[in-house]
Amino acid sequence: MGLSMAIISFAQGKAAEDKTRGAMSAIKAGLERYKVRNGEYPEPMDNNGSGTSGAIALYQALLDDGDDEIFGGPNNPSDGRAGEEMLVDLLGKGLVGDDESGIFYLKDGYDRPFMYQVYDPENPDATNQSTYDLWSYGTDKERNKTNKTNEPKWIKNW
Repeated sequence: MGLSMAIISFAQGKAAEDKTRGAMSAIKAGLERYKVRNGEYPEPMDNNGSGTSGAIALYQALLDDGDDEIFGGPNNPSDGRAGEEMLVDLLGKGLVGDDESGIFYLKDGYDRPFMYQVYDPENPDATNQSTYDLWSYGTDKERNKTNKTNEPKWIKNW
């Protein structure tokens, strides 16, 4: 029984990782389409790479549902329906989450919000890329067998 549970747990973790990697590929393609259309990547209102602002901005920009979390937007909130100019369809793939207050965001295969931050020339060390950083915390921590410490196990674009 214990062996079966370990195998199932491993398979579920691998499926969540694969789902997250696939979603990241779709998000990256959608971000490039957004840049072609708008001349820049969508910048979250709170562009510091923490919290859910980046995941909300990704949802709004890529699914054309509101723009109140995108810097420079006219401040239209999401209504839960994708617009006609949706750049990538992530709705049917279980990658859209919402909280109790009706705020929608893009989530990874682990049911956590994606993390997203746009490059800021005034703070160039805040991101690893000169465009944007997109990451998932994945399983969050992995035990390092060499020094017996927990280390971040992130799925990232850099």
